[in-house]
Amino acid sequence: MKMKRQFPSDYLPIALTALTILIGIWFIPGFDQLGMYSSILTQAATTGIPALGMLYVLICGDIDLSIGAQSAFYGMLCAYLTKILPLHTSGAIIATFAAAVLIGIFNGWLIDKRSLNPMIATIATGVTLSGVTFTLGQGMPIFTVPALLEKIAALRIFGLSFSAILFGLMGIATAVLLYDTYWGKFLYAIGWNEPAAHRAGVPVRRTRMLAYALCSLFCAVAAIVFIGRIGLASPTAGNSDVLDVLTITALGGVGFSGGRGKVLPVVCAALLLSALTSAFLALRVAYYYQNIIKGAILFAAISTKFNKS
Repeated sequence: MKMKRQFPSDYLPIALTALTILIGIWFIPGFDQLGMYSSILTQAATTGIPALGMLYVLICGDIDLSIGAQSAFYGMLCAYLTKILPLHTSGAIIATFAAAVLIGIFNGWLIDKRSLNPMIATIATGVTLSGVTFTLGQGMPIFTVPALLEKIAALRIFGLSFSAILFGLMGIATAVLLYDTYWGKFLYAIGWNEPAAHRAGVPVRRTRMLAYALCSLFCAVAAIVFIGRIGLASPTAGNSDVLDVLTITALGGVGFSGGRGKVLPVVCAALLLSALTSAFLALRVAYYYQNIIKGAILFAAISTKFNKS
């Protein structure tokens, strides 16, 4: 009985990804080309990296609904610092990462110290950041992106894009943090039973604040790589990130009530969503229909999870 409960959440994304690719190869012309797989890996990194960041927060029993606004803000901030201010690209990247860590810590502080509901606190953060983002560009995209970012985003190693390689490395780093460190064990303990973890001496506040800081930092990494890849920073760039990330984590078997979540299923779920998006584009499925399908997948995944619990 235990094996039956484990299979859908842990191995279903892997099976569905393979099935989607096989169906695509069979029915969609050109789906078996290496360029298509490279595109799938690159697209997967755009939402997969924030999903890895969200994994930390969900495991401790919280949620961050500001990731879409954060992604847009970090992209605009990095472009703004290099275009408007005479700041070197490396300095702009470091400043953006620092801002991400501070925003994440602030979210964790609001939720733990001020006892705010995670959804309310992060929505408030998202609304505020959205306003700041539009202010940076006066409501318009910033079309000048540092050449260094474009060169990095265009790098290819053994046929793999820089985004795909970075996604893999961050997945490995996440696995090490969650499975091989005391902090990872603390995170799972908080998600399972926060009062018990607190009584056992787990530094709940510090652990939660670090989880939110990592979530924001992962969003910043994905945003900077993204603007380098497309060549501009848009204030609306992260509009669909929340839906995509929640769909990925739900398909990856992450427990929305905390205490459950693994890296490999989340990575495979990101690949699955990217493969589906590529198939939709090849079949010329309209964007709004894609959102309907993604919403249905999210609803089905969450409904199945709650029914089992």
